[in-house]
Amino acid sequence: MSFDYRSFIKRCKGIPRMHRRLIQSTIMALAISFFSAINVQVALGATKAPIADTNEKAKLDERKGIAQVASNDEKMNLAIAKAKAELPVFLSMLDNPPVGVSEIGFKYPLAGREHIWVTNVRRQGNLLVGSLSNHPAEPGFALGDNVRVAMEQVSDWAYRDPSGRMQGHFTTRVLLDIIDTEQAESIRSHFNW
Repeated sequence: MSFDYRSFIKRCKGIPRMHRRLIQSTIMALAISFFSAINVQVALGATKAPIADTNEKAKLDERKGIAQVASNDEKMNLAIAKAKAELPVFLSMLDNPPVGVSEIGFKYPLAGREHIWVTNVRRQGNLLVGSLSNHPAEPGFALGDNVRVAMEQVSDWAYRDPSGRMQGHFTTRVLLDIIDTEQAESIRSHFNW
């Protein structure tokens, strides 16, 4: 069975706005409940992450560069919550980037489950706009595809500050505990952590 959310919402145009929002919220809550029952894929970005459980070390998966993390993983959910709570710091920097800031990006759940990095970021009202900076595992998407993402969908953010130290990357910090030690050290060094 398939469900075309956009067509459904178009058919709801005659319904009063307040009721339409309730319907949209209910559909999104159902979708979130559905996806929380399966594993959430978390893309690391330029790094090649393994497929792993947070309780074990894993080998590199060079083909996909994706770490699979259970949707109920407490550390990952806390990292996402922290990134969301500190999103105003990122938005402030994005609105007025200091000289020397680089590598600006954010992460969001592509198609509701594959958390993927976006670069070439700019703000358009309540949306962040940019291009996918990872090769998505999700069918129908490709590296470099342009995306428009609502602020509430952002699950992580990052930028390199003028001193060269990477800021944000809350979910990446969690993944450092589950990837190969050598790779984790390489990331820490590259990010000046």
